[in-house]
Amino acid sequence: MRLSWHRHKVTSSGQVKHGPHFWGDGTTQRAMLHYAGQWVVIGIEPDNPTAPAMVYEWNDTAQTGRLLLEKLPAVIEARHADPASKLRAKDEKRRAAATAQAEVIPELDTWVAAERARILQEMGLPVPDRPAPKVTKLTTGLPFSAAEARHKPAKMSQSERYFAMLEEERTASGGNR
Repeated sequence: MRLSWHRHKVTSSGQVKHGPHFWGDGTTQRAMLHYAGQWVVIGIEPDNPTAPAMVYEWNDTAQTGRLLLEKLPAVIEARHADPASKLRAKDEKRRAAATAQAEVIPELDTWVAAERARILQEMGLPVPDRPAPKVTKLTTGLPFSAAEARHKPAKMSQSERYFAMLEEERTASGGNR
Protein backbone atom coordinates (compact mmCIF):
# COMPACT_ATOMS: atom_id res chain seq x y z
CA MET A 1 0.00 0.00 0.00
CA ARG A 2 1.58 3.25 -1.13
CA LEU A 3 0.33 6.41 0.57
CA SER A 4 0.29 9.96 -0.66
CA TRP A 5 1.14 12.43 2.15
CA HIS A 6 -0.51 15.83 2.55
CA ARG A 7 -0.36 18.56 5.20
CA HIS A 8 -3.75 19.91 6.37
CA LYS A 9 -5.39 21.58 9.37
CA VAL A 10 -7.86 19.65 11.52
CA THR A 11 -11.33 21.22 11.30
CA SER A 12 -13.31 22.36 14.33
CA SER A 13 -15.42 19.20 13.99
CA GLY A 14 -12.37 16.93 14.26
CA GLN A 15 -12.12 16.05 10.59
CA VAL A 16 -9.41 16.45 7.98
CA LYS A 17 -10.28 17.61 4.46
CA HIS A 18 -8.27 16.92 1.34
CA GLY A 19 -9.86 18.06 -1.89
CA PRO A 20 -13.53 17.07 -1.89
CA HIS A 21 -13.00 14.24 0.63
CA PHE A 22 -13.18 14.18 4.44
CA TRP A 23 -11.69 11.79 6.99
CA GLY A 24 -12.83 11.39 10.59
CA ASP A 25 -16.11 10.27 12.13
CA GLY A 26 -17.73 9.91 15.54
CA THR A 27 -15.39 7.11 16.58
CA THR A 28 -12.28 9.26 16.17
CA GLN A 29 -13.71 12.71 16.87
CA ARG A 30 -12.66 12.86 20.53
CA ALA A 31 -9.02 12.14 19.67
CA MET A 32 -8.96 14.55 16.73
CA LEU A 33 -10.65 17.46 18.54
CA HIS A 34 -7.50 17.87 20.64
CA TYR A 35 -5.78 18.96 17.42
CA ALA A 36 -8.53 21.24 16.01
CA GLY A 37 -6.96 24.11 14.10
CA GLN A 38 -3.50 22.48 14.15
CA TRP A 39 -1.52 21.10 11.25
CA VAL A 40 -1.37 17.35 10.74
CA VAL A 41 0.00 15.18 7.98
CA ILE A 42 -2.35 12.59 6.50
CA GLY A 43 -1.42 9.63 4.37
CA ILE A 44 -4.10 8.58 1.90
CA GLU A 45 -4.34 6.05 -0.87
CA PRO A 46 -4.40 8.09 -4.09
CA ASP A 47 -6.57 5.59 -5.94
CA ASN A 48 -9.06 4.93 -3.14
CA PRO A 49 -10.40 8.03 -1.33
CA THR A 50 -12.76 5.89 0.80
CA ALA A 51 -9.86 4.01 2.43
CA PRO A 52 -8.84 5.02 5.97
CA ALA A 53 -6.09 7.62 6.28
CA MET A 54 -3.03 7.58 8.54
CA VAL A 55 -2.59 10.75 10.63
CA TYR A 56 0.61 12.21 12.10
CA GLU A 57 0.92 15.25 14.36
CA TRP A 58 3.31 17.69 12.68
CA ASN A 59 5.91 20.00 14.22
CA ASP A 60 7.08 22.67 11.76
CA THR A 61 10.18 23.77 13.62
CA ALA A 62 11.62 20.27 14.07
CA GLN A 63 10.13 18.95 10.82
CA THR A 64 9.05 15.80 12.67
CA GLY A 65 5.82 14.18 13.67
CA ARG A 66 4.32 11.40 15.73
CA LEU A 67 1.58 8.94 14.87
CA LEU A 68 -1.88 10.04 16.07
CA LEU A 69 -4.18 7.54 14.37
CA GLU A 70 -3.28 4.61 12.22
CA LYS A 71 -6.75 4.42 10.66
CA LEU A 72 -8.85 7.55 10.34
CA PRO A 73 -12.05 6.43 8.57
CA ALA A 74 -13.23 8.22 5.48
CA VAL A 75 -16.55 10.05 5.53
CA ILE A 76 -18.72 8.40 2.93
CA GLU A 77 -20.76 10.84 0.88
CA ALA A 78 -24.52 10.52 1.12
CA ARG A 79 -26.71 10.95 -1.89
CA HIS A 80 -30.28 12.20 -1.82
CA ALA A 81 -32.90 9.41 -1.98
CA ASP A 82 -30.22 6.71 -2.01
CA PRO A 83 -31.31 3.64 0.03
CA ALA A 84 -27.74 2.81 1.09
CA SER A 85 -27.21 6.38 2.33
CA LYS A 86 -30.45 6.24 4.30
CA LEU A 87 -29.40 2.96 5.96
CA ARG A 88 -25.99 4.43 6.86
CA ALA A 89 -27.71 7.49 8.34
CA LYS A 90 -30.06 5.32 10.42
CA ASP A 91 -27.15 3.22 11.68
CA GLU A 92 -25.18 6.35 12.60
CA LYS A 93 -28.20 7.79 14.39
CA ARG A 94 -28.61 4.56 16.41
CA ARG A 95 -24.90 4.53 17.24
CA ALA A 96 -25.01 8.17 18.37
CA ALA A 97 -28.09 7.51 20.53
CA ALA A 98 -26.42 4.49 22.14
CA THR A 99 -23.27 6.52 22.83
CA ALA A 100 -25.31 9.35 24.36
CA GLN A 101 -27.25 6.87 26.51
CA ALA A 102 -23.99 5.40 27.80
CA GLU A 103 -22.91 8.88 28.98
CA VAL A 104 -26.12 9.57 30.96
CA ILE A 105 -25.77 9.60 34.74
CA PRO A 106 -28.89 7.83 36.07
CA GLU A 107 -28.98 9.53 39.48
CA LEU A 108 -27.80 12.99 38.51
CA ASP A 109 -29.41 14.83 41.45
CA THR A 110 -27.81 12.46 43.96
CA TRP A 111 -24.43 12.75 42.27
CA VAL A 112 -24.62 16.59 42.21
CA ALA A 113 -25.58 16.71 45.91
CA ALA A 114 -22.67 14.43 46.82
CA GLU A 115 -20.20 16.49 44.76
CA ARG A 116 -21.53 19.71 46.31
CA ALA A 117 -21.09 18.30 49.82
CA ARG A 118 -17.57 17.10 48.99
CA ILE A 119 -16.53 20.51 47.61
CA LEU A 120 -17.99 22.36 50.59
CA GLN A 121 -16.12 20.06 52.98
CA GLU A 122 -12.86 20.59 51.09
CA MET A 123 -13.37 24.35 51.39
CA GLY A 124 -14.02 24.01 55.12
CA LEU A 125 -17.60 25.29 54.85
CA PRO A 126 -20.54 23.68 56.64
CA VAL A 127 -22.70 21.35 54.57
CA PRO A 128 -26.38 22.38 54.81
CA ASP A 129 -28.86 19.77 56.01
CA ARG A 130 -31.37 20.51 53.30
CA PRO A 131 -30.63 20.60 49.56
CA ALA A 132 -30.24 23.85 47.67
CA PRO A 133 -33.56 25.36 46.59
CA LYS A 134 -34.63 24.63 43.05
CA VAL A 135 -35.47 27.43 40.67
CA THR A 136 -39.18 27.60 39.94
CA LYS A 137 -41.14 29.56 37.41
CA LEU A 138 -44.63 30.96 37.88
CA THR A 139 -46.88 29.38 35.26
CA THR A 140 -50.41 30.72 35.47
CA GLY A 141 -51.50 30.52 31.87
CA LEU A 142 -52.66 34.14 32.14
CA PRO A 143 -51.42 37.00 29.99
CA PHE A 144 -49.18 38.44 32.70
CA SER A 145 -45.82 37.51 34.11
CA ALA A 146 -44.06 38.12 37.38
CA ALA A 147 -42.47 41.57 37.63
CA GLU A 148 -38.74 42.02 37.85
CA ALA A 149 -37.23 42.68 41.25
CA ARG A 150 -37.15 46.37 42.05
CA HIS A 151 -34.20 46.12 44.38
CA LYS A 152 -30.83 46.91 42.86
CA PRO A 153 -27.57 46.51 44.76
CA ALA A 154 -26.40 49.67 46.48
CA LYS A 155 -22.81 49.31 45.27
CA MET A 156 -22.29 48.47 41.62
CA SER A 157 -18.96 48.39 39.91
CA GLN A 158 -18.33 50.77 37.04
CA SER A 159 -18.69 48.00 34.45
CA GLU A 160 -21.96 46.81 36.04
CA ARG A 161 -23.33 50.40 35.93
CA TYR A 162 -22.27 50.67 32.29
CA PHE A 163 -23.98 47.42 31.31
CA ALA A 164 -27.10 48.34 33.30
CA MET A 165 -27.23 51.68 31.49
CA LEU A 166 -26.88 49.94 28.11
CA GLU A 167 -29.63 47.48 29.02
CA GLU A 168 -31.98 50.31 30.07
CA GLU A 169 -31.30 52.16 26.83
CA ARG A 170 -31.91 49.01 24.80
CA THR A 171 -35.24 48.26 26.47
CA ALA A 172 -36.33 51.92 26.31
CA SER A 173 -35.61 52.08 22.57
CA GLY A 174 -37.44 48.82 21.92
CA GLY A 175 -34.32 47.18 20.55
CA ASN A 176 -34.00 43.45 20.55
CA ARG A 177 -30.23 43.03 20.39
